[in-house]
Order: sequence, then structure tokens, then C-alpha cells
Amino acid sequence: MDRPTAGSGQPLPRVLLLSAAVPETRLAGSLLLYRLFQDYPADRLLAVGPATQPGSDLLTCQYRSLRPASSARLNLTRFAAAKRSLEAIGLVGRIPLRRAETLVEGFNADVVVSVMERRDYVDVAHRFCAAHGLPLILIVHDRVESFDLVYRGFRRAQLTGNARTYRFASARLCISPQMAASLQKIYGAPGTVLYPNRSEAMVARAVSESRDLKSPGVLTLAYAGSLAYGYGERIREVMPRLSEAGVRLRVYSRDQLPAQVPGTVHAGTFVTTEELWTRVRGESDAVWLPYSTDAHHRPLYQTHFPSKLTEYMALGMPVLITGPPFATGVHWGLGHPGAAMTVAGSSIDAIRDAVLRLRDEADLRVTLARGSNGGDQEFDPVAIREQFFGVLRDVASVRHS
Repeated sequence: MDRPTAGSGQPLPRVLLLSAAVPETRLAGSLLLYRLFQDYPADRLLAVGPATQPGSDLLTCQYRSLRPASSARLNLTRFAAAKRSLEAIGLVGRIPLRRAETLVEGFNADVVVSVMERRDYVDVAHRFCAAHGLPLILIVHDRVESFDLVYRGFRRAQLTGNARTYRFASARLCISPQMAASLQKIYGAPGTVLYPNRSEAMVARAVSESRDLKSPGVLTLAYAGSLAYGYGERIREVMPRLSEAGVRLRVYSRDQLPAQVPGTVHAGTFVTTEELWTRVRGESDAVWLPYSTDAHHRPLYQTHFPSKLTEYMALGMPVLITGPPFATGVHWGLGHPGAAMTVAGSSIDAIRDAVLRLRDEADLRVTLARGSNGGDQEFDPVAIREQFFGVLRDVASVRHS
């Protein structure tokens, strides 16, 4: 009997997703997995990880809930750093291998996929693969050490453990070229770039719609997504000056700014990304990616690639990117001047000059809208999914050869 296929016509392997992130729509990282596996044959995919979020859309494959390590209850307490430090040397934070094996019984996997984030889940994926002779594929969105802070004396052990898992993997899919280069230097193994995948259902608005402003004489910017990681603080710093110049900002987010910011309105939350982008296209003149200039965010910015940028580029709207030149999104924008207006550096005056040009120059808005729609070939969601499927096939074929 032939095995199911997709895309290239070559067989698709049986995939065990053993991870802290499982395919669902309520969490950002999990949403990327949901899109990657959306067309995958349900009988060839098993998702094992934390319980899914209420209200999330799920795939039609089986989901089996794997409890975290018992020490996980300390993750959000004042003991978190101590817990992670002991976890780095293996004293706490391990999910029993037998617990995972029991949940996987009856599913004959060809390959295991795990998102490299929470140590307890990626560690059990590593041990499961080692025990059963299975290849591991890691998906890496963030530097683990940037979030799982430990005491100084435990940093080397943490790095060593993460590097051991990274090198063990048969394939390492990094969210940006900068991430792949950084981890090759730090962990000692090469990675492949897999950009965050947006929805295939996104539709660009007509380029001509950018010629006229939504409100005459006023440029309406949109920001969509979390206000964490410095985005909210940069909005608070910059918008008072932009507001004086006749610029308005609509913030589409589940988060709230802690205080009223001049020229800024909270445009509400959203149930689906389709609803969000329909509103952004209809209510705004341009979209904005406002990196913070605080050096505190440098470790994150210089490797992480914002998924919102891949979605911004599919809207058929002018895209404004501002922030330090080491930020991956700024670096991308500077390399694609026809697809986005990019202001590198900390100058609020420079941002003000850029938005005044966007407000006053209809031809510029139209040119940027045209350039963004098609200027981002690296972000094509079908190509990203097929690249991912190709990695699955390649890794599984090596095992079976």
C-alpha cells in the first residue's frame, strides 16, 4: 500500500510532535505549528505536549496531553531562577521518559519534531529519540537562554545542555539567518532557515487603495500583536511626537498600554487572524513595526524574526520598520528597500520625517504598497510549508536507508 503524499508526490513520514508547543491557534508559536501541519495527513501525525488552550482551533490528528515536570509549578514564582538553575544540572525538571512512552504507544513514528523552548519538553524529546533510535528535528524561534535565566554559576551547564540537544538533532530549523549563524557559533552545529509562516488565506488589498488616506490630512498607522518585548515601550516613546505631526496609531492587541498615549487608540482584540487583517486593511493607511532601542532587548532582536512582519508584507499596504540596525526585521527592511520604508537608529525625528513623507506623498504610499505585495518571496507560506515537508522527508529517508 502506498504511503500518503503531499506537494512533491514523495511519501510523508509519520511524525511525532513531542513539544511544549502543539498545533493550536491561541498561542503565537503554536499557531505557526498549526499552519505548518494544517495539510498533513491526520493519521500520520501525533501531537504530544501540554493541554491545549480553551477556544483554540485544533487539527484533526490525535492530541495526547503530557504533564510537565513537577517542578514546572515554580515557573511563575520567585523561585523560578533557582528552579531553572537546578534544572540546568539535571537535579529537577525532567519529565519521566516512561510517561512519554506510554502516551506514544501504538504510534510508529519515523521522526520526532520539537520546538526548542521549555527545557523539560525538549529534553524528553531528546531522550525519547535516543532511546528509540529516532531522528529529532528542532524548530528554534528564540534563544532559550534569553528567557530561561539562571544564576551565574549555572550558565555554562545550561548552555552545555542546550548545545548537546541542538547537536543531537538531525535538522535544526531556525527562524532567521541571524539565529542560524548565532547558534552555529554558540552550540557548534549548523542550522537551516525556516521563516515564520503566515496564513495562506491572507489577501492583499488593491494597491490603488493606498493613494487616498483614510482620514484626509491624517496618516493612520496600525500595529498588530503583543505589546511585550519592547514594542509597547517604543510606542509610548514615539507616539507623542508623531501625534503632534498629525499621525494616529491603531493598536490591535490583546494587551493594553498601561496609560493613554497621545494619538493612540486601542482598536480591540480579535478572534481570528483573518478578522484582524481584514480590519487593518480597511481602517489604516500603513502598518508599523516599532522595535525598542533599549539595549536590554538586543539578545532577542538580533536573532528573533517577528512573525508579524511576514504578515504585514502580505497586506498590500505600506510597511514602516523602525529600530536598531541589529534587529533582524530592520536588517531585512534595509535589504529590501522597495518592500518597506525602514528607519534604522534611535532618532525619533527620523521616524517623524518618514511618517510625514508617508502622509504627504501619495505616490510613495502606492510604490511601497506595490513593493510589499510580492517583494517578500522568502515569506511565501506554501514554499515554507513545502520546505518543511522536504526536511521531514529527507530526515526520515536517511533513517530508513
